[in-house]
Amino acid sequence: STGGGIRFTKLMSLFAAWVVVCGLFCASARAADEADDATQYWWRYPDADCGYDDVPGNCSQSTVDECKAKCLTLVGCGGFNYPHGVFKKTSCLTKMAPEGSVDLYVLEATPQPPPPTPKWGRVWPIPQQYAYDRTGQLKLTAGFTITSAATSARLSRAIARYTAIIGSEIGSTVVDGKHDSAAPILPSLTLDLDTSDEILPGPATNYSYTLTIVSTPTPTATVHAHSVYGAIYGMETFAQLITSGGVLNASTVSIVDYPQYEHRSFMADTGRRFWPVKTVEALMDAMSTFKMNVLHLHLSDNCRYAVQSAKFPALTERLTGILGGFYTAVDIAGLVAYGADRGVRVIPEADLPGHSEGMQGLSDKGLVFCSTNGTKAFADLMNDAGGKTIATLKTMYEELAGLFPDPEMFIGADEVANNGPCNLKDYIAIETALTNYITQDLNRTVGGWEEYAFETGVARADSKFWVNSWHYHTQAASTARGFRTVASNDSHFYLLYGQPSSSYWVDIADGLNSTQRPLLLGGSVSAWCDEYCYIAYCIHPGQFPSAHALFPPSADELFHQSILGYSFPRALAAAGSFWHFDDTLDAASTDFRTSYDIANQRLIARGVPSCPTECHCDASSRCGKPYSPAPATPIRSTLTLPELLALHPDPKRRLQGAP
Repeated sequence: STGGGIRFTKLMSLFAAWVVVCGLFCASARAADEADDATQYWWRYPDADCGYDDVPGNCSQSTVDECKAKCLTLVGCGGFNYPHGVFKKTSCLTKMAPEGSVDLYVLEATPQPPPPTPKWGRVWPIPQQYAYDRTGQLKLTAGFTITSAATSARLSRAIARYTAIIGSEIGSTVVDGKHDSAAPILPSLTLDLDTSDEILPGPATNYSYTLTIVSTPTPTATVHAHSVYGAIYGMETFAQLITSGGVLNASTVSIVDYPQYEHRSFMADTGRRFWPVKTVEALMDAMSTFKMNVLHLHLSDNCRYAVQSAKFPALTERLTGILGGFYTAVDIAGLVAYGADRGVRVIPEADLPGHSEGMQGLSDKGLVFCSTNGTKAFADLMNDAGGKTIATLKTMYEELAGLFPDPEMFIGADEVANNGPCNLKDYIAIETALTNYITQDLNRTVGGWEEYAFETGVARADSKFWVNSWHYHTQAASTARGFRTVASNDSHFYLLYGQPSSSYWVDIADGLNSTQRPLLLGGSVSAWCDEYCYIAYCIHPGQFPSAHALFPPSADELFHQSILGYSFPRALAAAGSFWHFDDTLDAASTDFRTSYDIANQRLIARGVPSCPTECHCDASSRCGKPYSPAPATPIRSTLTLPELLALHPDPKRRLQGAP
């Protein structure tokens, strides 16, 4: 078992309790291990090590299985830590202690006992209310069906999808715990909806549902939901309760569930490294598994404007060769439909007036840049006297509104800086004109990064605006000024920074008073792609990020594995925070680690290349193995010299003179 055990970084008492619980198992295992013919099993102790009780040799840059195989060939090797790969003596357990940077693997003579199931069962995120009678079991057979009287093509597709997911568990030959062969058969799941309206999901969508399962007098299971999307979430929860072989480890289940926050977002940076349609679809599969409902597509940045424009074809004409990659109108329609089938909204962001290098195809063709050469080339947009920039941006967002039907749009508005003739007045004018156009002419709600609230002061404290707090200003500061706010804190939710899973399990409303809490819309986890640029930020020649070899379109499959393994399973912890944060659950506890492991194994089983829980994955490697060897010669671009000289300013730049 790779699950089980306990995180040791926070509470020594929890570590001691774990050692006491498994002490008898460990003692008997060590005794049996002395026999040459004893069968050996690998036990995993998360966040633990055994000091300097080492054996010569190392298996760093290897997978867990490779480390296990190598240890078995070494005299006196009884285990290893991972990912450091330091081999340990057979007496290692006598010196075991908490260590947050590694997991400890030790050879034993008996299988590692599984951890107890958390009180909320196998479900993640944690339901709002739940009750189980675990004195008995129910079982599902190959004839299991999901039925509903509602007439909805979207619901029918979801039923087919979950029938297949549940069917894979029923057909599994892997035994997961004890099965009662005499357990009653649960023949079906019935979906009861208040409305079968297929309107696209939006901020007001009702995702609530109840799940009721009884074994007597006749085994029945019913999901009641207001909407199709609540029914989809109810099926997801039901599917998570089923273990291998089609067993439900309860005779009665009662769940009442709904989201704590309306905005549970994942931001995908397609403005640096392009995300192929296949990868975005897999992302939305993962999001829906953990009830995340907003895909925030960051469509433009230093490297590209990732949407083919019928009105401004020059935006994507330069995206050839190594820079290839953008979405057509057909691609976007497909992604919107794919997301809607999973309860996921798709919100577009064309970042402006800063981070505008990806729009340089419109230089002299509608957009006026503050500079077109030197260290800040194409980095910022100018409010020109003739009004070309604002008129062009309005047309661009009008086109985006036609492609993305969601009632919300995002303008970015982060990290603008004084640039040549441009200053604060330029950026205020551009942001003001565009937000007015979006909220009034397009009748959409507009969002932006915190700078448009705290630096340019364009955001308004009303229902047509929201602010993503990310670095300089917390959600407490934002809501204190009356702004509707999404918590995007880089200290907790920026995958690029490599924080452990415990960072993502956090109360985003901490410190907010009763007036501020209703203004907190939810949270967002961000997958920035700086590490994948072929040169730093796509504009620093001679500087190569760690995963630059995965930038070209020819590396799409490796990028697919990398970005999803980089994002999950950590993002599933954030999903739990956004759905129902339980302040009594410590990320160091056995229950949290067990749920985290089960949820991740489920994601991998469904075909999403999440990072195995026992491994370390980053942009350039997975479980100790690089995705691709570094190119013999650095990747060179097909950009012109002026474009290559467009060096990016400090990524944490501030606008001089901002309030």
